[in-house]
This record gives sequence, C-alpha cells and structure tokens, in this order.
Amino acid sequence: MEANSLQLFNKEELDPHILNASINTSKPSIPPEDRRVELTPYNPQKTLESTLNSILPDSQEENKLMKARKIMGETIKDVPDEQLQVFVTELQYLIDTFLDNFEKQVFDGLTLKQLLREG
Repeated sequence: MEANSLQLFNKEELDPHILNASINTSKPSIPPEDRRVELTPYNPQKTLESTLNSILPDSQEENKLMKARKIMGETIKDVPDEQLQVFVTELQYLIDTFLDNFEKQVFDGLTLKQLLREG
C-alpha cells in the first residue's frame, strides 16, 4: 500500500525569503497610539461578584423583602416579590416625605439633614 501525501504549499511558497518579502512592513496597520494595551490584573472573585450582582438582587433589597414578609406574616404570603418591592419602595417614599414635612415644621422650614450640613 502506497502512502499518499497531501501537498498544501509549493516549496517555493514556504521559502522564508519569499514569505518575508511579501509582508509589507513599511506602514503599520495600527496607529502607535492605538497599540498601547493597558493590562488590568485578572481577579476571578471580582468578576464572579460583578456577574452575580448583575443577575441577583442586591442583598439589601433582599433583606428588606424578607423583613417585610416577616413583619406582615400571612397577610402577604401570596404577594410576588416584585409587587412587594414596589409596595416597600412606595411606603418608604411616604415615610420619608412625612418626616421631611414634619422636620420642616419643627425646624423653621429646614430638614434635619439641612440643619446638620449648616452646623
């Protein structure tokens, strides 16, 4: 049985002098300012954390939902997390607005944050 060999290139094409002559080195294809590469150290833990943070809810948001479910008990057991999050956010807004208005009445039109910044 005779072994057939597949020839992909002519011997002339593989000659290093011919290969080097065919490469145009007179003008770089990438401008020098774009050739700079800034390397940042690879940190797999940070990569994992950022990926998980983009997918999963913030732990503070999760704790708020868990706390709300614990406080309200059976009343909201069938309420989905998204709806509960909206409810908690709206309630927080109402509380903050009420406190700001109360502080303005007590402290001559200023909130407590404003007073602390001035002092």
